[in-house]
Amino acid sequence: MSFAAPLTWRSPLEALAAIMPRPLAFPFSAPALRSLERLQDEQDCLHNPQSTFWRLPGIPSSRGSSFQQCPVPVLCRDPSVHNALFSGHLDLVRRIFTEPCIASACMDCAADRKHGGSKVPGLWPLPSQRVHTTPACITASRGYEGCLRHLLERGADPEAAPGGECALHCACEGAHEACVRLLLEYGARPNSCSEQGLTPLHVCTVPESLGCAERLLAAGARLQEEADLTGDTPLHTASTYGLVGHVKLYLSSGAHVDARNAREETPLHAACFNARAALGGHRYLQVCDLLLTHGATVDAVDAEMQTPLLRACVNVQGGVVRRLLDAGANPNARGYCGVAPLQKVLQMADYKPDQHPERLVQDLLNQGATKFWPGALHKVLTHTCASVSTVEVLLNGYNYFKVTKAWRDAVPEEVQQANEDFYLSLFALSGQPRRLQHLARCALRSYLGATCRRLVPSLPIPAALRSYLLLEPQGIMH
Repeated sequence: MSFAAPLTWRSPLEALAAIMPRPLAFPFSAPALRSLERLQDEQDCLHNPQSTFWRLPGIPSSRGSSFQQCPVPVLCRDPSVHNALFSGHLDLVRRIFTEPCIASACMDCAADRKHGGSKVPGLWPLPSQRVHTTPACITASRGYEGCLRHLLERGADPEAAPGGECALHCACEGAHEACVRLLLEYGARPNSCSEQGLTPLHVCTVPESLGCAERLLAAGARLQEEADLTGDTPLHTASTYGLVGHVKLYLSSGAHVDARNAREETPLHAACFNARAALGGHRYLQVCDLLLTHGATVDAVDAEMQTPLLRACVNVQGGVVRRLLDAGANPNARGYCGVAPLQKVLQMADYKPDQHPERLVQDLLNQGATKFWPGALHKVLTHTCASVSTVEVLLNGYNYFKVTKAWRDAVPEEVQQANEDFYLSLFALSGQPRRLQHLARCALRSYLGATCRRLVPSLPIPAALRSYLLLEPQGIMH
């Protein structure tokens, strides 16, 4: 459709019928029909019933094009045009988008359904939200390379971002490498910022977007660019999402391994804080290993005085904690509230028993972590009583403690019944000395100190005795 040539005045439905093939049919919902009615009313008021694109006041794009630029931008609210873009119907896109002003039109369409509507019976749904975008953003976000190429060839501006993000951001979010390559060929800037201050590298948040990141770096994307609100660099983002390939790419391309964001966090902080077993803990372990191998500061402190080890202990990530300890992390570094890594693990022991918190307590004690005052052990028992292996490892680090009535009161009756053998053996130590074998273990561990975890495995003694020295739980107290 051309705005230069005179057109016959027709209704919107007649205009659509003229450009759409007969076999095709779009299902119109009630909101879509209301949108068409509103469009008809607006066309009648503006005495221009033949077009579904509305001229808006504003300044046209200054981007050069071989096509004649439209004097003012246009707005489209037509659901059938939106359907052609969202479904990637190349034939319809070629028929509708024939001029620069139409190829760069602002699409006023409904937001995703997750933003509106209520699934709770008896509640009214929220009004449907509207978003502004461009045809290039829609096709790039869904990977329709053919449609995107047609729009760019017809003069679509790849930098247009009426909704806050340009087409390059949308392509990177959807991990569509072919669309990223195409947009860069047509002049999209690899360091353009969204309304939230994010560059295209910041929105590469899935493993499949590695090819997009490679294209952006080859086009000159800056790795030290910081997000406006958070101050995160692309390396922070890759570490947050556990993207091993991205981290390796950024580090090999010169990213600062100890870059700080607005919260003074390094990428190692981000990886340790987001490391969770259910979300691919092994990937975060690989990310931490890469960062440490490239010289990340293992005891870096953020704005809350938190070290990466404290962040990893909150998530009870044994593999990450072990890697940090091997790299020389301080097991007694305390946060802003004076909480040490051992306390962090014990606080989460009852909530994450499937992640074996006793292994972390074992590693921390073998690395020289400071133990609690024996008079406060009954308070610790109230938080860890359900994880009997954790309680056993912790208590075996002491050569003496006094079992009192407060210990029995700290353990609920149902927990005692579920772990009867262990708690009977523990409470039987009331007023009794520990075994001589245990006292010898404590003496040797006290002599080795923080080197216990490193030296005991190399001692020429039976494997069972080495495990005993390293506080391997046995299920009963002696």
